[in-house]
Parts: sequence; C-alpha cells; structure tokens
Amino acid sequence: MDSTSSDEDKRWLLLAMVCFCLSLTIPTFGIRIYVRVFIRKIFTVDDWMMVITSILYFGFISCIAVASCNGLGGHTANLKTELNYGYFGKAHDGDVVVALQFFYLSTLLYVLTFLFLRIAIAFYLARKPDFFNFRPVLMITLAVSTIASFAFFFGLLFQCDPITDYWSRIRSNFPGSCRQTLMRDLWYAFLGISLAADLVLAAFGIAAICQKDIRWSKRLMLAPVNVFAIISIASCAITFIFVPRLEQYEDMTWSVTPFTIFFMITPSMGMVAANLATFGPWLKEISLFTTQPSMNMTLQAGRRAPRWQPQNDAQASRPANRGGGCMHDIEWAGSPTQRLSSISI
Repeated sequence: MDSTSSDEDKRWLLLAMVCFCLSLTIPTFGIRIYVRVFIRKIFTVDDWMMVITSILYFGFISCIAVASCNGLGGHTANLKTELNYGYFGKAHDGDVVVALQFFYLSTLLYVLTFLFLRIAIAFYLARKPDFFNFRPVLMITLAVSTIASFAFFFGLLFQCDPITDYWSRIRSNFPGSCRQTLMRDLWYAFLGISLAADLVLAAFGIAAICQKDIRWSKRLMLAPVNVFAIISIASCAITFIFVPRLEQYEDMTWSVTPFTIFFMITPSMGMVAANLATFGPWLKEISLFTTQPSMNMTLQAGRRAPRWQPQNDAQASRPANRGGGCMHDIEWAGSPTQRLSSISI
C-alpha cells in the first residue's frame, strides 16, 4: 500500500480523539466549578488539586493537537513532501521536529496530570465519612504513586543525551543517544504502578455503590462515575500493548499513533469520573427546579377558599358572606409561611 494514502495517515484520528476528550472534560469540569462555587460555596483541597490537574491536562491535550497538526499520526518520510493547497500555494505536509517536540512535552505533562488527578481523587475520598477507616490505604497508595511519578518524570526528561536528539530530524541519532531499553522498562513499571493505584481508588467507588442501605437513585448517580473509571483503567491496561512502538524511532510519528490514542483516553476518562462524583448538589437543584411547577399546580388545584373572619369591628358588624364571595375583603394575617400552612390540600 502506498504510504501516502489516507489509510496510512492517522492524524485525523488523533485530532478526532482530542475533540472527543475535550467534549467530555470541559463540560464536566465547568459543572464541577459551578457546583463548588455557586451551590456549595466551598472550595476544598481536592478542588484545588483538580484545578491544577485541569491546567496540566489542557496543556497535555494541546501538545497532542499541535503534534498531530505537524505530522504525528503520519509517516515520517512523508513529512518532507510539499502539497499543493490551491490558492494558498505549496506548504510542507508537516515537520517531524515540531511533531516530536510536542509529543515529548505531552509525555511529561501526562505524568504530571495523572499524578495530580490521583491526589485530587484521594483527598476527595479521604473526606468521606464512610472511608475514614481506610485513610491509611489511600495515603500509602498516594505516596507510592507520587514517588513513582516523579522518578518516571525525570527519567523521561533525561532519556536522551542531549535531550534534543529525541526530536532530531536525523533519526539515526536516536539509538546512540537515547536509552531505549531502559525507557521501555520504565514505561512498563510506571504503567503497572499506575494501574494498581487506579484499581485501589476505583475499589472505593465500587464499595460505595454496593452498600446495602444506599438508595437506588444514588446508585444510578454513582454508576456513570464507576463506568468512566473502569474505562480509564482499561485504557491504561491497553497502553501496555503499545509501549514497544516507542522504540521504532525511524518512523516514530507513525508508530506511536495507537499508543497516543489510549494514553489520551486514560486521564480524560479519569477526569470525567472525578468530576461526575461532585454533581450531587447540581442534580438535586435540577430536580427541585423541574418539580416546582408541578407542585405549584397541585397547590392551585387543591386550594380552598379560607374562611372569612372579621379583622375589625366594622367588618364584624356586617353579615358573613356565606357564598364565599367578597374575596377582596379577605386579608391573610401572618408570615408567608403561616399563609402557606393555612392552605389545605
């Protein structure tokens, strides 16, 4: 098959995945901020950690988008060719240096995003009364994950000597200056620790939904949280399969495409799950808003005319209207709450 065919160029797929991930993370993060600021009016440590996570995440996803626009997902050999864009003249189909530079940055931001995401989730779970007895488990999981993340971050940062050989246009420089075998083993170790930590955190969500005394409405609210968490864990597990593709340095822009897809999905679904867990007050607000009109109609339909009582001597001297008329003479005394309590339904 000709390497220039559309079947051999997956840049469109990477950009589509970028749009898909952003379409889920941006709304859920926005609703989380709305709930915390305008409904609960409290901003805790886990919320601040999620803000940092979101900043790192949007930087991470932007790097992948820029890398894709510059050739990530296409064959390295094709990036030197010039394409005719009609009225806009000719332009290069991509730049391997820019593509690999931003892919390199995305791997660093991936590690930091995942680190702060776990910190946010761990602090959120630690505040729950049901999990007070399991705080040591959360803290140990968080400590191991944090140490592994920082160690792996610096391993990624200095994997090549000099660092610029990672994105060098002369791809033959890569094997001599970059530690391929070591980085493959470090990727496996980091993903393994990440997978174990994510399974521990997900176990708390599953335990919450399996409680005997929990209402079915709350089970339904927690179900999407667990679904997105499971998708994130499954994506992390699938990423293991594509780690060897990072060693295919001669055509790296093409070989890392499936790896990039799943390593994009993992933090995205984790962020969605973490944000969904805070939607309770917002869903209650929507429920009250949608049920209020029907409650008002019920009040109006069941309201009876209150019995007329004289308010002064002049009214007391007049005969009572037995027909229920003269409504303009009725004055309801008391507060609005007392007035509402006088309505019989």
